[in-house]
Amino acid sequence: MNFKSVRINVIPILKLLDAGLYSAKIARMLNMSKPHVAYYTKILEKIGFIRREKRSNIVCYVVSTEGKNFLDKSEGVLVGAEFGGCMPKSIVMV
Repeated sequence: MNFKSVRINVIPILKLLDAGLYSAKIARMLNMSKPHVAYYTKILEKIGFIRREKRSNIVCYVVSTEGKNFLDKSEGVLVGAEFGGCMPKSIVMV
């Protein structure tokens, strides 16, 4: 996975998972397909940045301490252009 992929796909997905959103909502917000988001959530889970929790018939993801540390270190990497010119309102940039 290259830096551009991490900047454009992984960081926004991880931020939105940290905000408590589910994969289908993230796919809609970032204008991605559900399988594309699922691909990245599997990678994030495999490297230990998120863990999967099943609540009744819904799968939720919880960002781990490692994932939160990664997000803290990656602040400022995103710019609005990565979202096709419009930044999703639920991603707060500092």
